[in-house]
Amino acid sequence: MKNYFLVFTILCVGGFSLQAQSLFEEYQSHEDVSYLSINPMMFKLLGQMNIQTDDTETAAYLEMIQSITNFKVLMTGDSEITRSIDNAHKQWVRDQGFELLLQLNETDHKLKFYVVEGENENKIKRLLMFSRGNALEESVSIKGKSLESVLLLLEGDIDLEQIGDLTEAMDLPGGDQLKKIQKR
Repeated sequence: MKNYFLVFTILCVGGFSLQAQSLFEEYQSHEDVSYLSINPMMFKLLGQMNIQTDDTETAAYLEMIQSITNFKVLMTGDSEITRSIDNAHKQWVRDQGFELLLQLNETDHKLKFYVVEGENENKIKRLLMFSRGNALEESVSIKGKSLESVLLLLEGDIDLEQIGDLTEAMDLPGGDQLKKIQKR
């Protein structure tokens, strides 16, 4: 009986980790999707670099980057894929225990930020952003189609304030909304 319980537990835990990966893996090789993944080894290498700076903002970015263990982004200009990612991310959010942090619904743009809390209220373990709509960056196109949706995942020991600063500085969708959260 113990062996059955052990096998069942392993399958359940393994199934959750496979499901977590499958959200991005499902779409990463689609020809109408751009995919970026920065894995823990890259962040570890960045953390080992000895970069000295007198600029406090740059130093804060470097500290935050060193706290990230995983970064993934899916982008598409295809409306069918966008609908599919929208549905898939909603199920994944429920299964992974994310909480809705921010939701913005405008006529031509929808934006959601979800988090999994960290050790204290200033830190998060995971941040998921889904942005969809015509208000996304018009200069970005995928296979000649305007960018329609972005799904972004950050994992690590993340300070929410620093993420807002970084996404705004990198001009990523939703950076200004995260900045508003930190002002509250």
